[in-house]
Amino acid sequence: MNDEKMMDDDDNDVVGFAADSAEHEESSSEAVAASVMAKVRARAQLSADIEAFLQAGGRVTLVDDNVRSDPPKKPDLNYGASPI
Repeated sequence: MNDEKMMDDDDNDVVGFAADSAEHEESSSEAVAASVMAKVRARAQLSADIEAFLQAGGRVTLVDDNVRSDPPKKPDLNYGASPI
């Protein structure tokens, strides 16, 4: 008798898990759709901002990949000088 009850509990757990999984998939797909829409809006805003910048007389220049805005610095020679 206890075994039957345990079997029934296990079956309910599986059904409950399947329902939870379906709800998770729906909320997950809604989150993905919201994320995609947020990216679309961000791209549209960026496009509008670039267009406004160019219309105001701004210009875009290409910079080589190996150019850095801050040149490398010499390493400090006081390694280990600060107290622990």
